[in-house]
Amino acid sequence: MLAAGGAAVGFIVTGITAGGVNRADAWVVGLRTTLDSGATISGTGIVLTASGQVVTTYGVVDGAVSIAADVNGGSRYAASTFALDPSSDVAVLQLLNAADLRSASIGNPSELGLGDAVTAIGLSGGTAVDSPGTVAGLGSTTDAALSGTSNAPTLNGLIESDALLPANGDGGPLVDQSGNVLGLDTGNSGTTPTLAIPINRVISIVRDVDASTPDPAILQGHGAYLGIDVQDSAAQSGARVMDVSPGTPAAIVGIAPADTIVSIDGVPVDSIRALRLILARYRGGDHVVVGWVDPQGQRHSATTQLAAATFT
Repeated sequence: MLAAGGAAVGFIVTGITAGGVNRADAWVVGLRTTLDSGATISGTGIVLTASGQVVTTYGVVDGAVSIAADVNGGSRYAASTFALDPSSDVAVLQLLNAADLRSASIGNPSELGLGDAVTAIGLSGGTAVDSPGTVAGLGSTTDAALSGTSNAPTLNGLIESDALLPANGDGGPLVDQSGNVLGLDTGNSGTTPTLAIPINRVISIVRDVDASTPDPAILQGHGAYLGIDVQDSAAQSGARVMDVSPGTPAAIVGIAPADTIVSIDGVPVDSIRALRLILARYRGGDHVVVGWVDPQGQRHSATTQLAAATFT
């Protein structure tokens, strides 16, 4: 379940009193999503639990085939899509093999008033970048084009501020003067006003997901991937690796281009089709033993946690 921990330490954010902010660079996540077209999307997320549950906007991960997450300016994880709510523009992710992360402190957006000081935060180059402003509206509605998804929803009841959304700030936090998260920023970087989904609405979605509460609007993560592009191997039986996406399960265990996948959990892999059929038996989050052969003919095996396939 949710952890709202994270003691206030002296992270200086422009427009916010130093020493009063929950250290944002410890719980703000930089996300890099690779699409099936090969294009990439950069955005931001918020760590909710020490075990790596993260929320961001659906637009940041819409159509993903792999998601890499950078935390604390250096630690990289593969991110799995745990659940998606396109109608609310909310995505719940799980950082694979994460532990002991600092989580965000959750504020109460119902206490906000017009003119209150707030800050929108994005993560760029591993550094938390802030944009201060004030609350300009409560109960605002998006222009549907803002979220940039393939099926962009119109969102109501949003927090509006005159803060400029930082670069890659979509999915990042809107915080109060103490660094408590008030909302999930949604929109295209550089736009003003900044609109944010109230965090209590986001937390309600997360709680439903954690409790497995049936909701037809929420897509639960399913399917599994290693994060590699492959072709049938001409040199030997197996699936030859052409590319490995950074931060994915394959990258974590050291699989590299020109390696050949030859087994999953001891089951032989003799082709791309065989690899896909085997992986179809698993779900994101499952642990498997991958066997592969490098270009020098050396055999390797390692256990990795599969990421969940996303939805398009």
